[in-house]
Amino acid sequence: MTPATDSRHSLVKRALFTCHGHPLSGHAGRSKTLDRAKLLYYWPGIDRDTRIYVKACRHCQQYKPNQHKKCAGPYTPHNMTTPWEVMCIDQTSIKKSIQMDIGHY
Repeated sequence: MTPATDSRHSLVKRALFTCHGHPLSGHAGRSKTLDRAKLLYYWPGIDRDTRIYVKACRHCQQYKPNQHKKCAGPYTPHNMTTPWEVMCIDQTSIKKSIQMDIGHY
């Protein structure tokens, strides 16, 4: 790093700490941190720098829950020997407001 890029990196890091890591910032997620940074600062690459900073935040990695949902495993069909041995039902529900509308027709 040259002194100019080192200075820029230091300023960017300080700005992102103010918007994300400061105790009054609350370790908000990427989009809220980016909104706050854009409100207070501007530099080329603000989106990329914010994404990298929030993704690398140790506090968030340790204390924020993982947002990725686990998918169901692959479907394995059952070997049936007689008809109606296994029956599957898809159960759904309708919102109350929709149930009321249906009842009026």
